[in-house]
Amino acid sequence: SELPSPSLSEMQLVLGEALLIILLRCTPAGQPLKIVTCNVAPCCVETVGEGRMELGFEPVNTPASSFAVVQFEEANDEARAYMMSMLEQFQSPSGVVLFTLSLLITRGIECIKEDMDDPSTTLIGQFGHCSQELLNLLLCGAASSNVFDGSIPMGDTGLTLRGIPHQSKVGYLTHLEALRYCAVGSYFKTPADPVWVVGSSSHFTVLFAVDKAPVTESKFDKLLARVQRAFKASDPGETTMIENALLANVLQALATDDGVAEDHPEIVALANDPASVSALTTTLDKMGGHILWTDFWVAVSRLMTGASLDSVMMGEAGTLNMDDANAMGAQGTAGTGTGTGGNRPRSDSDIARELQAEFDGGGADNAMLTTGTSSASTGVAATSAGAAPAAPAVDPAHLSSMMDMGLEESWCRLALRRCNNDPQAAISFCFENDMAVLVSMEPPEPTPPPPAATQPHVTTTEAGAGAAAETEALPAGGPGTLHRFDSMAKEGDDQFTLYHYNGLTNANRSARMVRFKLTKRSAENMVGSAIPLSSDPSSGGPGGDPIEEVLRTRWPGSLLDWSGEKPPSID
Repeated sequence: SELPSPSLSEMQLVLGEALLIILLRCTPAGQPLKIVTCNVAPCCVETVGEGRMELGFEPVNTPASSFAVVQFEEANDEARAYMMSMLEQFQSPSGVVLFTLSLLITRGIECIKEDMDDPSTTLIGQFGHCSQELLNLLLCGAASSNVFDGSIPMGDTGLTLRGIPHQSKVGYLTHLEALRYCAVGSYFKTPADPVWVVGSSSHFTVLFAVDKAPVTESKFDKLLARVQRAFKASDPGETTMIENALLANVLQALATDDGVAEDHPEIVALANDPASVSALTTTLDKMGGHILWTDFWVAVSRLMTGASLDSVMMGEAGTLNMDDANAMGAQGTAGTGTGTGGNRPRSDSDIARELQAEFDGGGADNAMLTTGTSSASTGVAATSAGAAPAAPAVDPAHLSSMMDMGLEESWCRLALRRCNNDPQAAISFCFENDMAVLVSMEPPEPTPPPPAATQPHVTTTEAGAGAAAETEALPAGGPGTLHRFDSMAKEGDDQFTLYHYNGLTNANRSARMVRFKLTKRSAENMVGSAIPLSSDPSSGGPGGDPIEEVLRTRWPGSLLDWSGEKPPSID
């Protein structure tokens, strides 16, 4: 859809409102917001270092008596009317100076120093550039010095590195991340509104969308971001491991993360139960007093998606291995074969052998003789005579609810059939078995023959990503691995429209707005899969233009369609 074409008065009204919102965001609790104006145009506030003073430079300052400070308890109609009456000053050559002074007076000098890692830091950097502290003050209301999520204590030094305290209303992406100088956190990468400031080495531009598609996260994306934040708070150097004693801190950080108490009360209960924390610590300690990120993620991601602590401590797949089962002793038989434990949950290989036996024509009896296990623990129906009964029809409501969790449609259908439409059992079935293997061995469902006429082509977007996934063999790996982290998006994956605006003008170019389409990789179900603590900013193929490199720090492996235009400049 085309962008609206507002009138000049409408744009000025929105600009005034935006300035008030920024000031209100910076205002400490219980304090008024303050607007600084000046009756001299242009005004100047200059400081000169000692070196320049020795060379004869003198600071040029507008007299303090020329400035006025007006304060308001809130961004009410009175404040809006005053801002509109003074908007001309903020659009003048002195406008940036006046608004920066308004930020300083509103936030307070001491409060700004407390926001910073180093209180001696300046808000104006080298060559007059905006510092990260000033940018963060504008975007999230605090002059923090970093772009990662939350704050990171530096061991016993007493120092704390301060990042973004909460999800920002407006986001931030930077070419410095593509160059591996920093790592922007999810609070900036996934803002509340689809608007991002894009930073380069010398300039700021704007990226935005007119709908929420670019900032809509799957449940698994949110889960991963929360767990990563909690782990990194105790692993500031991103060594991908923590000492055992820090597990309690990580779980507490996770339990107090935004929304976790409402979405995952089981984590809050675990974090506040010392006995359970101790038991989980013992389970995850595979490095002589240290816990690896991958082990922590595999366990906690399963806990946050319905698995019990007992099942997690029994093994990565949530089932007893063969040695454990044998140690417990055999319990019963199946058919004429001797069982290896009638109540033992079956392993992936057990299920694969059973299915293969069925496909080879042996029926359910032969399959049970091959594996020697009971199907009751996983809800797979089998009879003592003849072939297995027909699988029940999949319940559409249960199928939809499981797919809303990010699970592949083919996985959901198979699990629901095997678990007699029990959704909880089906979810556990997906997490506790290698669904890629099972789906690849499942006989295809009969389909009616196509009519003689040529069928119209239906894209994956029209038919649903899950339908396409059913016809392809999923890559081997953990129960949530749908693609490699260096893979690229493909035709049919989710696509949305973005706009990039560079307002810099000079003798060689004018302001430029570029509309383009971005196709992101398929949704990731990463529960129970070993994944990196931080994504590689260069993942998903070569970057090319700087704007493409920046976009792939937010959407790795994305495909970009510039509609034949030259990619825009971020400088």
